[in-house]
Amino acid sequence: MDKQNTDLAKQGAGKPSGLLKPSHLKNAGGVKLGLRARLLLLTTGFVLFAELLIFPPSAASQRNRWLDERVQAAEIAAIALDASPDRELSAELSGRLMRETGMLALAVGREDMRELIFAPDKAMKMPMLTIDRRHTHVWQEMWQTFGHMFAPEGRYLRILDRPGMSDAPPGDSDSDMISYVEAIMPEAPLKHMLWSYSRNIFLLSLLISALTGSLVYMAVYRLMVKPTLRMTRAVSQFSQAPDKMVPFEPSGRGDEIGLAECALQDMQETVSASFRQKTRLAALGEAVAKINHDLRNSLAVAQLVSETINRSADPNVSKSAPRLERALTRAIDLAESTLRYGRIEARPPRMEMVLLRDLAEEAVREGLAIAPEVDWLNEIDEALLVQADPEHLHRIIANLSRNAAQAVSDHGMEDGEGLITLNAATRDDIVAVVITDNGPGVPDHVRDHMFEPFSEGNSRDGTGLGLAIARELAAAMGGDIVLLPGEGTGAVFEIQLRS
Repeated sequence: MDKQNTDLAKQGAGKPSGLLKPSHLKNAGGVKLGLRARLLLLTTGFVLFAELLIFPPSAASQRNRWLDERVQAAEIAAIALDASPDRELSAELSGRLMRETGMLALAVGREDMRELIFAPDKAMKMPMLTIDRRHTHVWQEMWQTFGHMFAPEGRYLRILDRPGMSDAPPGDSDSDMISYVEAIMPEAPLKHMLWSYSRNIFLLSLLISALTGSLVYMAVYRLMVKPTLRMTRAVSQFSQAPDKMVPFEPSGRGDEIGLAECALQDMQETVSASFRQKTRLAALGEAVAKINHDLRNSLAVAQLVSETINRSADPNVSKSAPRLERALTRAIDLAESTLRYGRIEARPPRMEMVLLRDLAEEAVREGLAIAPEVDWLNEIDEALLVQADPEHLHRIIANLSRNAAQAVSDHGMEDGEGLITLNAATRDDIVAVVITDNGPGVPDHVRDHMFEPFSEGNSRDGTGLGLAIARELAAAMGGDIVLLPGEGTGAVFEIQLRS
């Protein structure tokens, strides 16, 4: 058993197995699409999306420029017609206009008349789309642009537009001024131009997206990804050996990455110091386990000697023997409690319905064995049931009873003999078991530390561990132990259990 205690004292001194396992960090290395690749794709996608938003008005503007060039050519032909003495265009000029602009027919409007400048010899029977640019707005122009791109083959356009080169404002009464221009031309050249423009815009957008994404990629990699990978490697290395820390040096940046680096450094120092302290405490625990083993054997021999002294014929010697025996008993209890507290935590509770009065009576008899002169009174209802682990509850009540008996026995009572009282009551969904003694009570300055191991307030049992162990057992069953405010002398402990 002593070898087991020594082995248990060593537990926790080695490398931690479950603190920061790097398995998830290793798995992260197999991710197909990292942060940098995602950022590059997102940047490229956002730029392409922005280009897509501005494409309709841009394509509409390109279409308007193409139509404006044809209308200007038609207006030039009309001006040339006005300059001609016989107000007729030569066949050469008409053919040149048709070749360069693609127009099949051209007419201009003057005041209340329409003048045909040139037209094909035969009547045209073909699908035709009329576009009156004198009464259009930007949304119509964008919609018509997409209509041109997906137009059927062989369709022609009939364009009506205001002149752009005339100095006279629209509505001038001068009959020589051109009020509108009418031109008929095939739609295929416009369709070809728009598709060529769209292809160029798409290729240019890809180039801009790739360039922008690459620049953002390099900037973010240097500012964020690279220091993040550095911290990730530091965390992975630290998780494998936190007790042998290689100090992480922050870069000194003043932004969020710099704050994260400083926080990582502080965490490493704190955790590493905790593990070094844990190693020292484990070594100290091993030494205490060995000392307790030898001390317990020595105290057992001393206890046997005290029993021999107790049978001495000398009244002075026999009178001092009980005190010596109690002191030796407390010392043995201290050694055994220290060993028990250093072992692995108590087993999980096995909850069942328990008759509280019978269990409490057995536990109190065990706890008061050290002080048979202390009387006790069990006022718990015989039919009261609680849900608890019988062994754990027995240890709790025995421990509190032993503490109360020890306090009453050590300090004595002025008003008769010591008395310990047990009662229980159901409150909401809990059963409160109250253990009261008429001893000296608990000083106010130690109440806050009553349940801390080896604290002054936990020393009613002489070991500094009894109340801490009892509260751990109660918490494992879903309950608690509290010290109630006392009325007069004595201490009042309440064990809270599920009903």
